[in-house]
Amino acid sequence: MNFTIRPQRDDDHWPARRASHWPIADLPMNTPESTLLAQSADGTILGGVELSHVDSTAILRGYCSDPNITPGLLHAAENWAKPFDCTDWVGLLSDELNVDWATRRVTDPRAGGIDLFLGTTRRQTHDDGRELTSLDYEAYPDMALARMQKLLADARGQWPIVRSVLLHRVGRVALGESSVLIAVSCPHRAEAFAACRWLIDTLKIDVPIWKQERWSDGGGTWVQPPPPPQSR
Repeated sequence: MNFTIRPQRDDDHWPARRASHWPIADLPMNTPESTLLAQSADGTILGGVELSHVDSTAILRGYCSDPNITPGLLHAAENWAKPFDCTDWVGLLSDELNVDWATRRVTDPRAGGIDLFLGTTRRQTHDDGRELTSLDYEAYPDMALARMQKLLADARGQWPIVRSVLLHRVGRVALGESSVLIAVSCPHRAEAFAACRWLIDTLKIDVPIWKQERWSDGGGTWVQPPPPPQSR
C-alpha cells in the first residue's frame, strides 16, 4: 500500500482522483490543506482523506473502499498534523471509526480521565414487523465540520479539556457499527464525563447530519426531515 500526500487543488473532486503527488516521506509540513491518498501498487485510489486545520483543530473528510487501509491513512494524517500541534480532531468519515486511534489522540500526561462515547446502530423491529438493517447518514460536509469545530470550542469554554476527538460517519452504517465517536480527556473524570455527554447531546441538535432508517423490505424512513435536494 502506498500513502501519498499533495496540496488540495481547486479542481479536486471527492474521492480524490489520481494526480502527481509527493511521497509520504516528503510531506509538505507547512501546507495547511492537503489530500492524503491510499493507492494500490497499480495506482488505483482505494481511499483518501482531505486534511486541513484551524488553529489547533485538525479537520478530516475521508473515504475508504477498504477499512483495512484506514489505520494507515489515520497514521499518515497524524504525521501531517504534527507541525500544527493539533489538540482537537473533527471529521466526517465513510468507513468504520477507529477507537484505538481516537484513544491515542486524547491520551495526555495532564489528563486523569478519558471519556469515550460510541453511538451504534441497534437492532429494531418496526410496528409492522420489518427489521432494521442499517442507517444511512447524509451531511453538508463544510457546514457540519464547522459546527463540530464550534462544539469543541464551546465545550472548552465550559470544561478544562486537554484533548478531544469528534468523528461522525457518513454513508451506510450496519448493525453494531458506530456512527459517532467522541473522546475527551480532562484532568478529572467528572469533567470528561460531563463534556462528552454535552457534546453528543448538542451534536444531535446542532450539526446538519441527517439519518435514514433502512428496513428489511428495502424501504427507508427519515428520522429527521430529509436533507434538501442539493445536499443529496
